[in-house]
Amino acid sequence: MGGFGCPMGLVSPIRVERDGASLGFTRVDTAERASIVWPSGFSGRLLDGRAELVAPDESVLAREHDVVSNLAGAAQDNGDILVCFDFATKPLVESP
Repeated sequence: MGGFGCPMGLVSPIRVERDGASLGFTRVDTAERASIVWPSGFSGRLLDGRAELVAPDESVLAREHDVVSNLAGAAQDNGDILVCFDFATKPLVESP
């Protein structure tokens, strides 16, 4: 079926955090650090002292402390979560 190019399962909601000069992610349900691998083109930046997760089109998907849910992805053997985006992906972002 077109649009479902990766094996997908629902990814637990994650909170965007800053870990020094890098983005970090914490699972909301367990408060454990999550190793999230975003698709090519996604990046992190620091703007006015606040971390941002930036989409390939340069729009801000989420900012530090936001919770991102409704993501699809697949778990790797090493525990990394590979996030998948396609036409059916509609992430939800909640700000505190």
